[in-house]
Amino acid sequence: MKSIRTREQCPICQKQLEIYHNEENKKIVVKACPTGHYRKEIHPLLEGTFEYYTPKENERRNRS
Repeated sequence: MKSIRTREQCPICQKQLEIYHNEENKKIVVKACPTGHYRKEIHPLLEGTFEYYTPKENERRNRS
């Protein structure tokens, strides 16, 4: 798996997200925080974006 840094930032720690290229899923773009706080999957065929946070980060966001 190959990773490339982007200009987008993690909403939790403000680090640059990395794009992960996987030969098996060429159509799905995965952008993730290097520390694992946040992950964003872009599915062009579904015309949708899915965002994932770690469970601890979900609790913090719900309290705010």
